[in-house]
Amino acid sequence: MRFDLVAVLLFTLLTIIYGSSSAVISSGLKYFEPGILMLYRYFFALGLSLVIFIFRYIFNHNNIRNILWEYIKTEKTKIFFLLLGGIFSIGIPASLVSTGQKWVSSASVQLMNPIATASGAVFSHFYLADEKFTSSKLYSLISAVIGVGFTSIPMFNHANSNPNVGFQSMLIGFIMVLVGIIISGLYPGLLKLKVSDVDISISIVFQLLTALIYFIVWSFVLYDWNSIRAPFSYPIKYWFSPFVLGTVMSGLCFHGYIFLIGKIGSFGVNLMPFGQLIVGVGIGVFFLNEWKGYLSYEYVISLFGMILLCLSLWIGLNEKYSKEVHSSDESDEESYIKEL
Repeated sequence: MRFDLVAVLLFTLLTIIYGSSSAVISSGLKYFEPGILMLYRYFFALGLSLVIFIFRYIFNHNNIRNILWEYIKTEKTKIFFLLLGGIFSIGIPASLVSTGQKWVSSASVQLMNPIATASGAVFSHFYLADEKFTSSKLYSLISAVIGVGFTSIPMFNHANSNPNVGFQSMLIGFIMVLVGIIISGLYPGLLKLKVSDVDISISIVFQLLTALIYFIVWSFVLYDWNSIRAPFSYPIKYWFSPFVLGTVMSGLCFHGYIFLIGKIGSFGVNLMPFGQLIVGVGIGVFFLNEWKGYLSYEYVISLFGMILLCLSLWIGLNEKYSKEVHSSDESDEESYIKEL
């Protein structure tokens, strides 16, 4: 694969959709508590994924019936890993980050995003033979760290600090977000290492099933039954956010995300948060007027940060392309020598 246009277009599409999710979440939080919004989000995500899976099963798309029963009979370890994956790679990171953000600013969370990419790169270097750490990955990470730093400076300057948050609460929030981000960075590599050959629909249904169970338990820990069932009395329009977040951003996009892990590797998909930041900033500027009140130098460093983030994406994604071209050229040369 010298250049996979489908992978590039899909990466771009997922980046745009994920990057715009913050606006949809903000809209949903007007009517839903954070944990309850997460619960119904993954309810819709599992529902859509089940529809896709059942449709494929009925028509036996790509021999999915035999594949499923083969896994159940002889690959129980992989099924077990997928079930655990829904809890440890979706449920726990999401709940840790969403809870920790009560005491940590969104700019601080953005500054920690490169840690996910770095942790994933370190894991892949030691456990995935085809994803060794390279100088290109290092340059990509450096560009991302500096880019995130520059785009976050104005956010810190204009953030409204909460005087009711003490040092201990802030520290707990920071640790929760940090652990959640590290786990999310390790997830693509673990998925590729343990279950890279599992059918995408089967993989997603099992993971979302346990993720939903986790969020049900999590909701009952945080809220009472009346709070959980209260949204059923809401007007239909209030359900727009959990429905879109679930079906589009956690259902359809999850299929594309799993597909991309096999195409561009764990490091490639771990670059997505930087693309999301670019999209999120763009939406904030052009639709939410978030740069209102910025000083001239803040405009400059924000734009410079976004340029560095674009550079990070280009270096990181181009690294895999260059490596595959080099490998392909070597194979062609070896074949030519053998023919001689």
